[in-house]
Amino acid sequence: MALLPCPWAGSEPRSTEQPNLSVKLRTFTCFLKRCVKGIEAYPYEPLPGKPDQIPYYEMLGLGPPPKDVPGNPGDIYIDQVSPIVLYVRNRNQWEKWNDPLVADNEIDGFFPASHPLIANRYLGKTSSSRRLSWYMGSSLWAAGLSVRRPIRLVACNDSVGGFRFESTVSKEPHKTPSTLVPSQPRSTGSISISRSPYKKRKIEEVDLMKESSVDPNAQYDHLTEESPDVILLKESSNDSLHSSDASIVASAKDLLAYVSCAEEKQRLLSKREKAAIDKLTRVQKDLERERRQRKTLEAQKCIHKDTYQNHEAELVAQTTYLTKKLQQQKKAYASVEARLRKQDQQFTNLKSQVGKIVMEKSDAEAKLKELTEKCLAQDKQLIALRTLRVKMDSLLGENVSNNCRCDVQESQEDMRNAIPLN
Repeated sequence: MALLPCPWAGSEPRSTEQPNLSVKLRTFTCFLKRCVKGIEAYPYEPLPGKPDQIPYYEMLGLGPPPKDVPGNPGDIYIDQVSPIVLYVRNRNQWEKWNDPLVADNEIDGFFPASHPLIANRYLGKTSSSRRLSWYMGSSLWAAGLSVRRPIRLVACNDSVGGFRFESTVSKEPHKTPSTLVPSQPRSTGSISISRSPYKKRKIEEVDLMKESSVDPNAQYDHLTEESPDVILLKESSNDSLHSSDASIVASAKDLLAYVSCAEEKQRLLSKREKAAIDKLTRVQKDLERERRQRKTLEAQKCIHKDTYQNHEAELVAQTTYLTKKLQQQKKAYASVEARLRKQDQQFTNLKSQVGKIVMEKSDAEAKLKELTEKCLAQDKQLIALRTLRVKMDSLLGENVSNNCRCDVQESQEDMRNAIPLN
């Protein structure tokens, strides 16, 4: 199978939704790269020059992971807004590890988050590195944590995230091997029986490996408070401390620790069952309230439907009335338009008549001007004749003037007769 390009080999991602997002490239050492169930091999190419390192991004932000930073499998995002929320990138999307809205979160806690690709790798912090990374189960056990016990976040002054992991199961003090009575060989008469602690330790290790291969969520279901094996173990614990060696005592201590873990898990399950019952009661109440609201809404719907039908009938009546009125107005508009066309035709005829009158007026004015000019010429001639008459009267006397006057009058009459009167 061809390996996919390493998505951590490029530059660190940037976000426009959270410009102050802090992104750091981290790695953890893994030689075998044994993958989880369902994955044949690690699908990505290694970092250049680091074939045994598994990379991941450690992101610090304010609020949920930004949508423009999808992340890669194994990346970590820390929402630093109180309460602190830790997100782990699985194979498809960001997954919230601790949800502050879950009931009894601060008491119950959550089981350690596992790597989506690499097996036996869990998210946590150790006492030596104090850095958030993917550690093996044995490293978490050395730091006081266990993959079989719930853990929770506790705020503290830390360089990464400002929190630390803490187990929700209180550790009870156990006797150390130094306080135990040393084992003595058991004798039966003259025959002494010697035991091989190595063989017993090997058998116990095989049993522990079988137990560790069981699902962490179901590995303590067979251990309850009424288990006869547990009662027998408690009753024979004093004898075994005196008759067994240190290896058997250690296995007994581990088994007692497993029993306490089972009891703690039973307590957590009862709490969660109670929380689930309370939640179911709340859901039932919500459903009843929604049912009542639905009935109320249906009644309101019927009322609104009747009101809508009445409004619809009124609108139909108004529409019919307005349609009739509009038709009447259209008819009145058509008659007015016909009258306007008729008046336009009359106005056109009057305009043509006015044009003719104006032309006739201009012709009459021209004739009047011509007659005026002729009258002015006749007046000038009369003035000249009068002047001539005065001179003749003064020269010839009255007789001659009378004759001349007669002649002048005749000449004037001839001139008047000569002018055509139009």
